[in-house]
Amino acid sequence: MSRLETYENIQYLYPIVTFTNYLIHKFNHRLKRNDAAVITIEYYLNNGPDCEITLELYESFLEAWYELNLKEVRFECQTAKLEHAQEKENFAKNTMIAVVLLSASNDATSILLAACLKTI
Repeated sequence: MSRLETYENIQYLYPIVTFTNYLIHKFNHRLKRNDAAVITIEYYLNNGPDCEITLELYESFLEAWYELNLKEVRFECQTAKLEHAQEKENFAKNTMIAVVLLSASNDATSILLAACLKTI
């Protein structure tokens, strides 16, 4: 029973994983980590030949991301807090694409998504 709240988040996995997998296939070694750390999600939602698909998957991701009831998550020996410090409407404008790219790197921008997925 103590982990029931965490298990409730399983229902949000599909849209989160679908969006991140789409980005992995879309950017497969074409986006440098340095660029990903400074370019917003909004840029990729408005530019490119497949921005309609990206936007559709992003909107599903965003709904699921803001429904997660996790407060603190861990990945390997790092801990991260899942705080929705900004309004949902401003997430794409204020969040760098690196935050939603699943990466094995241990930098602060990459750890949150990996930690959430591991926790769920």
